[in-house]
Amino acid sequence: MRVGHKVKVGVVGLGRRGLLRAAAANVHPETDLRAVADIDPEAEDIFRLAGFRTPFSTDPGKMLDETDLDAAFICAPPETHLSLARKCREKSLDVFIDSPLADSLSDCREMVKFAQKEDFIHALGFHFPYVPVYQMAKQFLRRGVLDEVIRFRATLYHTSRFYTSLKEEKDLAAPGAGKTGSDPSSVVYLLHWLFGLPDKLYAGINRTSDGSESGFSAVLDYPQGLSGALDVSWVRPYYPAPAIRVIAEGTGGTMEVADEQVKIHLYRKKAGYEKGWTSWHRSDLVSPSRFFLCRDGVFETTDAFIQAVKSRKLTAATWPEGYDVMRTIEAIRRSSGESRKISLSEVG
Repeated sequence: MRVGHKVKVGVVGLGRRGLLRAAAANVHPETDLRAVADIDPEAEDIFRLAGFRTPFSTDPGKMLDETDLDAAFICAPPETHLSLARKCREKSLDVFIDSPLADSLSDCREMVKFAQKEDFIHALGFHFPYVPVYQMAKQFLRRGVLDEVIRFRATLYHTSRFYTSLKEEKDLAAPGAGKTGSDPSSVVYLLHWLFGLPDKLYAGINRTSDGSESGFSAVLDYPQGLSGALDVSWVRPYYPAPAIRVIAEGTGGTMEVADEQVKIHLYRKKAGYEKGWTSWHRSDLVSPSRFFLCRDGVFETTDAFIQAVKSRKLTAATWPEGYDVMRTIEAIRRSSGESRKISLSEVG
């Protein structure tokens, strides 16, 4: 792509995420937002109320066919990701997909085949690699500030209005995905990014008093001896927005990270950090973002994809990584259904 050329982009899906992607693309100095599409005609009213004048279509396929684009942001429901990705590849477009990669392991497998083609830039909307508190947490682990990490605990809690049964889903990714905002792919990706892929896991479904599924718990084992516990609930009170927290315990100290802050407790002074507790709030850290859109990472993930399209180099969150997330979620589903420990080698 020639120097100075603006990346021509389109957005498919104008829910909350799609509107944020459209806003990020609209303010980005190196993009030209050419068109948007959503099958719901009422989405245009919301889009116009937000101040956009970009052409709108109720036919995503037609929009992709008739608009001169370099890349597309897919923010539609997960069950549509495979068909939309196929359409984009027919048009030789680079593709950004908001998480999860798809709604089933088989769809994810097909999409990874696309990702293996030459000169194809693909990305996912996982924001953690671009958020300062999580970047700092990653650096603590890389530098061995906690010495040997032996275990971790992670939670994803959300108060949801709706309950969704796993029996009604093609896959556990995710209970209520697109309905409740309780998609567990985000926390699973974060654990992969921080600690790597687990070797085996054991999981069980949690239920409310009336028998409705309320979440799941999983124990994860890693080849190097690390173990972790993951607890996900989409009916936990007092969590109007999904909240993630990770606590890592090492032989030299403890680290805790969430969206608002990261803190460490060291048993002795190390790497320039004092013994005891030290904490950093998100406001203490310099954000690389040129625009703040609702939360950290929205503009950064958009910018990373645009830079990848221009440089032809992949971003931090790729489709194969999204496939590994879905393999882990499928292992959780199988383990909870079969009441046994599942190896990731059995999945995919």
